[in-house]
Amino acid sequence: MENTGEESFKKLIRKAELDTPSLRFTEKIMQQIEAEAAQSMAFEPKLQTLLQRHALETPSIDFTKTIMAKTAASKTVYAPIIPQKAWYYAAAIVTSLIGLIAYFWKTPNPTIAQSPQSPTPVQNLTELSRALTSIPSTYALGLFAICTLLLLDYFLRYKTLKIT
Repeated sequence: MENTGEESFKKLIRKAELDTPSLRFTEKIMQQIEAEAAQSMAFEPKLQTLLQRHALETPSIDFTKTIMAKTAASKTVYAPIIPQKAWYYAAAIVTSLIGLIAYFWKTPNPTIAQSPQSPTPVQNLTELSRALTSIPSTYALGLFAICTLLLLDYFLRYKTLKIT
């Protein structure tokens, strides 16, 4: 049943012909357009005179140069979020911490008798070194990587590129 429906539909489509325009179709359409244009011009003479009186304004020849000069003259100077002085302080603190740890880094000597009453500064630093060695090495490596990347960013931006 479906095949007969499809076949009859295909036959119907084959029988249907495309509409063909008359011989002077284009000429008739153009005449209608011209008649409407003439009619609209006759009805709106005030609009036509207004449009002729106020022609489109064009910018001056050096308009683009003037605008570009204004934008080039008003360059915005960007200041860093963290000032340069703060970076020097941070570098000094990190350097002094590394120096202190390197200077006082000693393995504890079990033969030295420790008095429980008054710990000496060396004993305090020994305890500090034990506490520092108990920190996982991934934290230390992460901190070192972050500091290195910040210093690299600083030197690339402000020392080699000369941003003004």
